[in-house]
Amino acid sequence: MTVGDKTYNFAGFSRLACDTLSKIIGTWCYGDIKGIKSVFRDNVYHSLKDRLKEKQLQNNLDMVQNLHFDSCYLSSYKEEGKEITVGCVITGGISVFSRQNNRYENKRIDYIIKFSRTKDGAGIAHYCPNCGAAVTQGAIGKCSFCGSEISASGYNWIVSEISRITGDTRDERIRQ
Repeated sequence: MTVGDKTYNFAGFSRLACDTLSKIIGTWCYGDIKGIKSVFRDNVYHSLKDRLKEKQLQNNLDMVQNLHFDSCYLSSYKEEGKEITVGCVITGGISVFSRQNNRYENKRIDYIIKFSRTKDGAGIAHYCPNCGAAVTQGAIGKCSFCGSEISASGYNWIVSEISRITGDTRDERIRQ
């Protein structure tokens, strides 16, 4: 990737991927992902929001006690038109209090997250972290709606797909 994109930094990208997954899991367990809407492509955000509503109706949201990551590695790279999509696999473990089982449980977590951005670093719509108003990737300064500070560095990559890897789909999902 560094041949085609001189700004790419694996250590920074893997930190971004793990931080993003940590935020997703944390806000999911609190039952409100609105606060991290800016990291998602619209369809991913709405899909997760719908799944979260189902979990809430079933009273089936676990409370995170501890989260750790074992590894983060690139699994795919794709250029299509003006967009770059990078897939990464993140593995680790999580300790949760299961409301459904009324006990503490340790679980293995394995996720594939695909991040996208435009080749020129502009053009993918994001949202203001404060008010949710649409902003353009690379926009810096203040949100035109609420005046909150917007930083370009937090908007270089957005989550274009996220899925959990289960034992029976692990090898197949990683190759995609």
